Amino acid sequence: MRWFALLLLVGCFGTSQADRHCLSKKAGAGDACLRAGRAAMEGISRRKDPKRAAELWEQGCRLGNGESCVALAAAYKSGEVGEPDLLQAKRILQIGCDGTSASSCAALAELATELGNDKHVLRALRRACNKDDREACKGLAETQHASGDHDAAREAWTRACRLGDDHACNVIDGVAPSSTED
Repeated sequence: MRWFALLLLVGCFGTSQADRHCLSKKAGAGDACLRAGRAAMEGISRRKDPKRAAELWEQGCRLGNGESCVALAAAYKSGEVGEPDLLQAKRILQIGCDGTSASSCAALAELATELGNDKHVLRALRRACNKDDREACKGLAETQHASGDHDAAREAWTRACRLGDDHACNVIDGVAPSSTED
């Protein structure tokens, strides 16, 4: 009976292969949810369906696909899936950041900046940096330096340098160029 219900749900109503893979919760399902959500949002292969996109991205986010979390949060922020809802966007990004997603942590830091919550900005940047997000490490270093925590700033610059950021390496060496471009 359960097999028949699943077949009816995913097979009979024009559900894409990515949708079915997303619903399967098997390896790679999070990526499939991201792709299926994008297709639903853009109206590829059938009509545009923001609500379906949100459902697929939520599933992908819960399966550990950080880009699904970021996509869903952006849709909540912009109002593509109803009224703009920054708190819902924050909740979704927190799920991704609590997992393995550096991009969710970085997006959470951006949202916290928009909301004026400096404490959450610092925490999200630190978490993204710890997940090897080079840009987050640079942002963390700059924020810590501006607040006077030079030891913590040096640690973040060092991590950004190890992640391949030449500017960060120059800052550590005390030879920071006048431009912050890489």
